[in-house]
Amino acid sequence: MPGSGPTGHLLLAVSVNSSVATIAAIWGVVMAVAPALQIRRMVHTGSSRDVSSGYFLLLLPGFLLWVLHGVLNHDLALAIPNAVSLTTALLLLAVAAYYRSRRPGSRFGEEAGTAPELREYHTDQSQPPGAPPPR
Repeated sequence: MPGSGPTGHLLLAVSVNSSVATIAAIWGVVMAVAPALQIRRMVHTGSSRDVSSGYFLLLLPGFLLWVLHGVLNHDLALAIPNAVSLTTALLLLAVAAYYRSRRPGSRFGEEAGTAPELREYHTDQSQPPGAPPPR
């Protein structure tokens, strides 16, 4: 009877493991392209104000390390999704840098006007960011 005995159980376990790895890799690629939604928003609005560059900068070394680990261990289910994540994060950072560089006096990670608006908002909670001061 197929699948019975130690060899059959081992083959079943390997098959299930391969299936889970394949599904995880596919879903990992879907997750990796999710930041493309943020890129689309930046292009649509012409602003990168609501993107945290620091967040993606912190993720980059992790993506790179997982890609290297997957390649060194011949684990494509690990390497491919992280390579896509690395590429998408780099693209997002490039688009954010582009929009931030178009604003005079801005630094990478901050669009012009962001810091004063936030200071104003935090000092006067009754006014939304960017609203003119009360007269």
